[in-house]
Amino acid sequence: MLLQSVGRTAEARLVFNELLIQMRRAPKYLRQAQAEWLSIAEKQISA
Repeated sequence: MLLQSVGRTAEARLVFNELLIQMRRAPKYLRQAQAEWLSIAEKQISA
């Protein structure tokens, strides 16, 4: 989110995408523990 706030949106989008890819491979308990961040990343990508 810091990258976005300083105008580096392309880099921020890459970080969000990488996060989502890694979390899809993660165990369910980890996805549940990080659900808030996953939601934020999905919202930022779709915006």
